[in-house]
Amino acid sequence: MVTTKDAFKNKVHFSYEPHKDALKRFAQYLIQDIGQTTLENAEIIVSIGGDGSLLHTFRKAHDGQKIFGLVPPESNSQGFWTNRDITSSQILLDSLEAAQEFQVNPLQAQIKFKDGSSQTLHAFNEIMPSENSGQAMLVELKVKGSGETIGPIRIMGDGLIIATAFGSTAINRTYGGPSIDIRNAGISLTGKGIYEPQGGFYPIIAADNSCFEIKFLSPNKRLVRLQYDGLSLNSEIENPFNQISIKKNKDHAVKLLLMNDPSTRAFSAMTPV
Repeated sequence: MVTTKDAFKNKVHFSYEPHKDALKRFAQYLIQDIGQTTLENAEIIVSIGGDGSLLHTFRKAHDGQKIFGLVPPESNSQGFWTNRDITSSQILLDSLEAAQEFQVNPLQAQIKFKDGSSQTLHAFNEIMPSENSGQAMLVELKVKGSGETIGPIRIMGDGLIIATAFGSTAINRTYGGPSIDIRNAGISLTGKGIYEPQGGFYPIIAADNSCFEIKFLSPNKRLVRLQYDGLSLNSEIENPFNQISIKKNKDHAVKLLLMNDPSTRAFSAMTPV
């Protein structure tokens, strides 16, 4: 008779931060009972920690790998995409067997510098160009998709947040952006401290095939910081960002394993009146 434990033997890799005692203790307990395979050979990666740990696991996973996030019972961490009710190895194994898969594609940013060089970055949560000099960021924004182009629109403010549905519950929500069910394929565009256009900048959900082209105006004077998935890249006065093109990367994906309907996660962002 094949047990649930046998079915997952040598198929699971546990990802955690070993310097955090609560994560280490729970990981060691699960590894002792279930076993540990390498990240490269794993069919499922179990991320132990909050949403930040889950995001880090997304970034190091290979294309198509399945990822399940959990928070140890003794942890105070809160997260939209991690499970808090896993208290034993058997509950984890039963959860992995019952979980549904949801594909998550990252954003891809193609950065062009003033000297003509370029750099490519990827982000599963958001890509966020922001002011980094004490002066407002000044840009022209074009949104392209389905054969149509909106803009250029002149925007001055503290920054812009371009987020996936998965990342919509992170910093995007903090700045008033929409929380999106990850089964929806849209891309969220939210402003940070927008001064122009006058009258405000309302968050939108753009089509999944949209491409956001951001041209930086006065780039030597108005230096910009590019934040992505908790990482950061600063423009330099000698060779600042000239333009960034951001779109969904459909050629790479991870598969998030969830125990309940994703809309439950999105709507958990709403506070009862």
